[in-house]
Amino acid sequence: MYKTLDKIKPESVVRASTGVPELDWLYGSTECKNGSTVWGVPKGAITLLSGESGAGKSRMLATLAASLANRGFRILYAQTEYTAAQMAARISGAGVQEKKNFAILDKRSLVDISKASEQFFPHFIFIDSVNELEEYGSGSKRYINNIVDGCKDHIGLRDMCKKLGCHIVLVSQLNQNGSIKGSTTLPHLVDIALNLHKTECEGLVALAVGIKHRYGRTGKNMFSFWSHTDKGLVCTSNHRSEDPKWVQSMGR
Repeated sequence: MYKTLDKIKPESVVRASTGVPELDWLYGSTECKNGSTVWGVPKGAITLLSGESGAGKSRMLATLAASLANRGFRILYAQTEYTAAQMAARISGAGVQEKKNFAILDKRSLVDISKASEQFFPHFIFIDSVNELEEYGSGSKRYINNIVDGCKDHIGLRDMCKKLGCHIVLVSQLNQNGSIKGSTTLPHLVDIALNLHKTECEGLVALAVGIKHRYGRTGKNMFSFWSHTDKGLVCTSNHRSEDPKWVQSMGR
């Protein structure tokens, strides 16, 4: 059923700061009615973080999750590689202080993730990795569509976002040719695609906006540099300072 524009109430994108200015800048901004500008992760959306093996995808995820938890957001971290105790050690190493805000789920099913979400009611859900979910199957277009949009057997990530008002971050492994494992459909179904690349400098990686960003900007200039440290990934770039919109919104 269609609606004419005069019958539709516009809604602004609600955002949450990650606590990392350069990452907030990559995610984009919302202009508020009072004239202020808010930067950060859009509520009710899905991010896909892709990268080659060893680039630091899990470390990036842990760094982001720790920062958000320390800012008072509830985090549900669904991971497939470690036990809950091993993951707790990794997350603690990333600097999580508000541990009651952080829940770890060592399950590989969307059904289990959905049940845990209904109990914990997280602001953010991290899935590391989407390729290891039971529902991923062969990674064909049909399986990917079912994961994002749902089917008769399970709820999809899109409806999970809407139901909880949360943001979901997926990690995906890249093949040697730089493509997503399985169907190429996934980057086109999510709201934001971020790519993590190794650089020629040892221990330095680049996080760049990929082919999709419904809530911000794309382009060759939308990237940041991160260094591997004992405490996880640390942002070492300040490209936002060259962006007139960021500078103006920050009043400097």
